[in-house]
Amino acid sequence: MTMIKMVADVDVDVAAGSDVSGSKPAGSCLLGLKSGTIPDKAITASSFYQSLDVHAPRTARLDSLGGWAGGKNEVGQWIQVSLEKATSIFGVVTQGRNNKSAAQWVTQYKVSYQGPYDSAWIPVEDAAGNVAVFKGNTDIDTHVTNKFSKPVVATKIRILPQAWHNYMSMRFDLLTC
Repeated sequence: MTMIKMVADVDVDVAAGSDVSGSKPAGSCLLGLKSGTIPDKAITASSFYQSLDVHAPRTARLDSLGGWAGGKNEVGQWIQVSLEKATSIFGVVTQGRNNKSAAQWVTQYKVSYQGPYDSAWIPVEDAAGNVAVFKGNTDIDTHVTNKFSKPVVATKIRILPQAWHNYMSMRFDLLTC
């Protein structure tokens, strides 16, 4: 990893080979949920369906078998990733739950984050300064990429589903460029 000194005096991880201009394909910018670089213990959620391991937060990795399913099918549920260091996050890639017999995916979500000096959750905003609501999936397999209007420097990222198809379920990764 290369360190970049930020104006706010915060060291931020940028993945080796990252192109911060955003011109690289999304696959080369993934944070590490899909690859397993992010440990299971760093992925947590408000709850998961019937407390069954098959629906646990660790199953929410992009392209994994299964996927996280919220414990309740209601707004207020969340899934989050704790990062080892303050990291520039440029967006999110999502998928529905990998289960052909249960068509489940998140159709809209918000994202909040904690910065290196923040204890409060800060919502990601759109270019107009409003809380951004991102378009999610329309099936269980397709990757849907949503870039933030500007990158955030985060130590934790939280996804808050707002609408879903059949059940609140998803897989995801974060973008570092």
